[in-house]
Amino acid sequence: SGSCGIPHQKTSHHLFTNDENVVEMSCGTFWMLSLLLPLDHIQAMLSRGILVPFGKQRYIAISMGAVVSCIGLPIVALTIFLTDLKVAGMYICYLSYCCLLVIAFALRIWKLNLEEEISAAAVRVRESTVEEEMGSEKRKS
Repeated sequence: SGSCGIPHQKTSHHLFTNDENVVEMSCGTFWMLSLLLPLDHIQAMLSRGILVPFGKQRYIAISMGAVVSCIGLPIVALTIFLTDLKVAGMYICYLSYCCLLVIAFALRIWKLNLEEEISAAAVRVRESTVEEEMGSEKRKS
């Protein structure tokens, strides 16, 4: 039995390397990746799936910029450069980044006034339809 309690011959860990240190590091951080994937998809779904259709791109940009520069970069500096966490530090940073974005986006969605947002969306659709009709009339003449 090899790293992670799995026989060497049957693992994908050794597909790219036989270095036991690399295999141990990947096994030691795999659980963080398992947490990261759903969180990353949740924050993407909240931003692109809900906030963008409601026209909240400015909020998304400001939130992402603030989280990355004010929180993400200091965590990277602490976990990678000032500790011995190495790859785990990178995952800790990205996990905290995704968690904070999920919280920020969920709070913004919670504060949405659905009736106002639907009315504003209807106005945007109407305006874009009128612009398209005017553009097609100009092309005809």
